Amino acid sequence: MAAFHTATQYQIYHSLALVMIGILAMQVGAPMSEKLNLIGSFFTAGIFLFCGSIYILALGGPKFFGPITPLGGLSFISGWLTLVYLFLKK
Repeated sequence: MAAFHTATQYQIYHSLALVMIGILAMQVGAPMSEKLNLIGSFFTAGIFLFCGSIYILALGGPKFFGPITPLGGLSFISGWLTLVYLFLKK
């Protein structure tokens, strides 16, 4: 149950981040919007890989989904680092 709760929290946080990135992308010009789309892609991949694999494992799915979870975490980290870099550069 704790793993399911963790996946749910990460999904909620990053879904809200995706909404905020979408709002920002509508407000800025094309070059910045393309970079925000990349960040959104990282977050979306993270949701599917990290949260999805934890959901599958928590519901008794095959154990080979376990190694997929860190790839989702890496996607989340890549998205946040890219976002920080984008704003520091700006």
